[in-house]
Amino acid sequence: MVARCVLCTETHDSRVCPMKNKDNFTPKCANCGRAHTASFRGCPNFPKLKKTIPGQSYAAALKGNNKTSATTERPTITNGKQKTPTINLNTEIIQEIPNPNELTDLFQLLKQVKKIMDRIPNIKEVLKKIENTKSVTMKLFILAEALPQD
Repeated sequence: MVARCVLCTETHDSRVCPMKNKDNFTPKCANCGRAHTASFRGCPNFPKLKKTIPGQSYAAALKGNNKTSATTERPTITNGKQKTPTINLNTEIIQEIPNPNELTDLFQLLKQVKKIMDRIPNIKEVLKKIENTKSVTMKLFILAEALPQD
C-alpha cells in the first residue's frame, strides 16, 4: 500500500504538497475522488473506526480477532541487549481508570507537587529517607525540612 497525499492523492507527504499553495487548487479525495481532502470525515468512503471490547487492542478489532489482549511479552533484542517488553493493559486495569475530571484533578495535583519537588536541592537523599519511613506525617515533615526557606 502506497501512502498518498490527503490533498491531491499523489504519492508524497501532504506537508510538502506542491499544490496546497496554489490559488485555484481544489483538493481531491484519495478515498472517493470528490473535491475534498481525504481526511474529511464526511466522505462516504472515510475509514470508519470499529468498536473495541475493553481489553481488546484496536489492531485486534480491525483484524476481527475477538481475543482480548493478553500480556504477551516478547522481548526485543537491539544491539545484543534485551529491551524491557511493553505490557498491554488488561480489563481490570482499564476498569480502574478514573473519569476524566478525576484525571484532571490528579494532574493539577502532580503539577503542584512537581513545583515543590523542584525546589528541593538534594531530592534523591530526601526520597531515600521518605521510602524508609512508614508514617505519612513523618514523610511530610521530611519534605518540609528539605525545602529551602522562602
